[in-house]
Amino acid sequence: MKLITTIHDVDGNLLNFLDSTCLRLSSIFNETYVTISDRTCPKVIKKCQELFNNVKIIPKKGAADARRQVLKFALDDENRHRNEYIFYCDFDRVVTWIKTDFNSLQELARKEKFFSRIYDYIVIGRTLEAFNSHPDSWKETEKITNLIAELNLQIEDLDITAGASMFSPKYANIIALHSEHSHTDCEWPFIVRNHLGKIGSFKTSGLRFEKINEARKTTLHSEYYSRLRLSCHILSIFYE
Repeated sequence: MKLITTIHDVDGNLLNFLDSTCLRLSSIFNETYVTISDRTCPKVIKKCQELFNNVKIIPKKGAADARRQVLKFALDDENRHRNEYIFYCDFDRVVTWIKTDFNSLQELARKEKFFSRIYDYIVIGRTLEAFNSHPDSWKETEKITNLIAELNLQIEDLDITAGASMFSPKYANIIALHSEHSHTDCEWPFIVRNHLGKIGSFKTSGLRFEKINEARKTTLHSEYYSRLRLSCHILSIFYE
């Protein structure tokens, strides 16, 4: 299995985690592909270039663009393992996962062959314990996001906003060809469904919330408003 991941870290919060994270990732994934925004701390960029074989610096144009870029980066690699599942996860989430529950990440990788026989796309979400570790503004808005996504995709107990998924090489190419929405959380499984793919879900305790995952500080009411707007943008793919 190969990992694709994105980094946007202006303040250099990831720097102290890069060595240990890279070491653990190399024990699980055959290849790791990383896109890093050009606004990221130069020390983080330099360290990633030293640690990872496949690093691409991209203009900061939002999370959706970064996810599309790293997917295409992996698909364009002529030396890639072509028949492997692709695992996407935001890099700060990868750090938290390794730090809090590395065994469950190993378990997920071991299930690649099992998943590949059944599903074309797997939404990776959070257990109740992991979900409840998040700020109230995230939980209260994401509950609604997840419910509406669940009803649209007809998948029970779905957690679509955790920033992680797995998909087959076939549907990786289909997603890369058709993805253009402002947010990919619902768009990517929506594309898979529209191309007759089978979607499943898997929940892990590794996607907990820690300080490294938090957004920049703002007022509480602004935080709720921002998260509510984000939910509307994520869900809008179903109603366009």
